[in-house]
Amino acid sequence: AGEGKAFTWREMAKILRDTDSGICMTGGFESTGSQISTLPAGGLHVHSFTANSDTSIGCFKPFSFGPGGAVGTGGTTRPVWEAYRKAGKSKVRGLQADLRKMEEELAAEAAAAKCSPDTFDAAVQAELALVTK
Repeated sequence: AGEGKAFTWREMAKILRDTDSGICMTGGFESTGSQISTLPAGGLHVHSFTANSDTSIGCFKPFSFGPGGAVGTGGTTRPVWEAYRKAGKSKVRGLQADLRKMEEELAAEAAAAKCSPDTFDAAVQAELALVTK
């Protein structure tokens, strides 16, 4: 971001997916997940995770703690990880437009402070449904 401009969530996602720079590693050693945290003063703190086996393709899914530290229903991301591996990069890359659309909707929800502890679990299930169809 330039002087006087805020560094955005989308810019961070782009950097974390950059394979040319080596930040997102592919090949013999691969990046296996990325996280972006948005911590506004006095606002909702949101942590977004790819939680899958390919950061360059995967969807960032928002997570926030609820009142008293509530963390949602406790779903696991392991099935998404396995679905990415089973589907293969070519199939998942074919879903990239759908994954980015889902990610944009989730990012808007998080930015509007409408993210709940169950948002992450619901996003994991939506991504799993997309990758395994």
